[in-house]
Order: sequence, then structure tokens, then C-alpha cells
Amino acid sequence: MAEPLKQARQDPLVKKEISERFKEVVERSGLDPSVINFRCGWKARTRINNYISGARTPGAQELIELDRVMYPIIGEYVSFYILHGKHASDIKEGVVSGGVSNAAVNRALSGLLNDYVEMGRLVAEPKLTTSKILLDFNEFYLPREVKNDNHQES
Repeated sequence: MAEPLKQARQDPLVKKEISERFKEVVERSGLDPSVINFRCGWKARTRINNYISGARTPGAQELIELDRVMYPIIGEYVSFYILHGKHASDIKEGVVSGGVSNAAVNRALSGLLNDYVEMGRLVAEPKLTTSKILLDFNEFYLPREVKNDNHQES
């Protein structure tokens, strides 16, 4: 996660892409930005508007809070989309249709693992092992058809 955030601070184009995806996530939620701001616990009333406009780039802690608030509403961890421009559901669809290669799935998993490390989840959750992360990936990112096929091969 540090790499896209670092790029956003240095490259105006990346910063613009991140702010546009942030705005899209807010719109998809159907919530007023001030409600999201409040639910995330952000004291500054203008914080979310600064992220949407691109005046500021969210840090790892802000993305963790946004994930916590948005997951029950949208059904996915939005930080991955905001940073990488890809939805987990797109990866699922590609796996089912055969349109996504194993290399692409591995890159997505690698991105997820890197985000866990960068967001401090491995530190904040010391019992979170690689096995648990892989189980989470299987549970939330792979479609049921692929899970069933993998289980039958075992």
C-alpha cells in the first residue's frame, strides 16, 4: 500500500486517480460524505472532501477506517480498489470465466498481503498468520465455484 500512497504524494496523475476512485466509493455507498466522515471518526469536517477533491491523500490508517465503515455497506474492502483501481469482484469474475490468469490472481493476492502488512494488520493482529490471510483470500476473493473445484481436487 505504501507504494501507491507514495506515488500519489509525488505524482499528480496518481493522486487524481486515487481521489476519483475515493469519490466513486463515496457515491456507491449512498451516504452523505459527512456521515462517512463521522462514522470513520475523523474530527475535521472537511477531511473526506479533501480526499474526494484530491487536496489530500488518505493514509493507511484512514483507509483502515474507511474499510471498517464501508465493508458492511458495499460488501468489499474499498482500500484495495482506491489504491489499485481493481475490485475484488472483477478478479472473481475473471477466475470463474477463465479470463484471469493465475499470475493475475497471484498479483492480487500479493497486493492484499502487502496491504495487510502496510496497514499494520499483521502487527495489530499478531495471530493473523499467512494461513489465515490465505483463508480470507479464499473466502472473500474467490468465487464459490472455484472453491468447490479446489476442494474436490484435494
